[in-house]
Amino acid sequence: MLDLYRYRLPFKHPFITGASTFQHREGLLLRYYNSNVDVLSDVAPLPGFSRESLKQAEEFLLSIKEETALFFDRQFTADELNSWLQSRSAYPSCDFGLSSLGLSILSIRQQVPLHSLLHLPSAPSLQVNAVLGKTDEATFMSRAENYINNGFDVLKCKVTAEPGHLPRSLKSLAENYPNVSFRLDANRSWEFDHISELSSQFSNLPVEYIEDPSPADSIEQFQSIIEACTLPVAADETLSEFGLQTVVDHIQKEPYLVIKPTLIGNIMEIFATIGSRHHLEDRVIYTTALESAVGARMIASAAAMTGSNTTAHGLNTGSLFRQNLADEDAIINGTFRFKSNFKSWYTFQQINQTLLTPVL
Repeated sequence: MLDLYRYRLPFKHPFITGASTFQHREGLLLRYYNSNVDVLSDVAPLPGFSRESLKQAEEFLLSIKEETALFFDRQFTADELNSWLQSRSAYPSCDFGLSSLGLSILSIRQQVPLHSLLHLPSAPSLQVNAVLGKTDEATFMSRAENYINNGFDVLKCKVTAEPGHLPRSLKSLAENYPNVSFRLDANRSWEFDHISELSSQFSNLPVEYIEDPSPADSIEQFQSIIEACTLPVAADETLSEFGLQTVVDHIQKEPYLVIKPTLIGNIMEIFATIGSRHHLEDRVIYTTALESAVGARMIASAAAMTGSNTTAHGLNTGSLFRQNLADEDAIINGTFRFKSNFKSWYTFQQINQTLLTPVL
């Protein structure tokens, strides 16, 4: 059987994006179960970033609910799952949720871990970055030092067209904590003509990269942004807008790839694109899009299989919620450690069902 639920997770503090301010994170939970299998997956469009709304995702999943249940009821292979998904592709969040669910079903049926099913290696642990929002200098420094003292060596910092104290604060942190490095996330807030000037304020600091410093109307313009910036550039929103395949194929000076599977889609297609270009291995960073613990667990598994083993991933967003569907205690001292019995999915019995509302 296939069931669909809504969830609504409260943030500890209001979450502010360029689009709005949110008190809760809403999403959908898919559950497939029978006498031998009980598995969940997450479908959670991110407001202001996904091209589809939660309502559109819900309506699509309801429209294919019966045929999806029939497909999962029968025996199928990973290749057949991929072909079935490609023929019904609608929205990235749905493609991610359905591909996650299908792969989890196969993993349970064949009684092998997901990486063995897909013939991929899997890292035993992953470095994780901490995230710092735009705040006043004193608050920023206090939070940064708290993260560092708790084992985080990579700090991701929000930056706008008015960096303010940030260059000065990062310089102070770099002097006091020489093992710490930084990532900047501009969310396309810089004007193209100011990229060189703004990025040069950080050029003598241990900055790994800056995510999407400026808006790009074309893949060629994104290439121009990379060339204008004095810092290494990472593609984030650019991936969901132009497609992972397009960015990988058409960018000459290779950027870091910040992959949010919920915004890109079918996880098998993501693996195929990355796997065919082994030179990108150390430039592939997985990060959540504020999904529930169910989605975050699958994304952590994806990072262990096809993400960088030498740089940090954005897997710590569960700490932003006051309540989550499950308690994920795998991140210790800035490192996500996979337990010996770690599975890429949750069962229905393992989650907080009081946070769910059935979709009829």
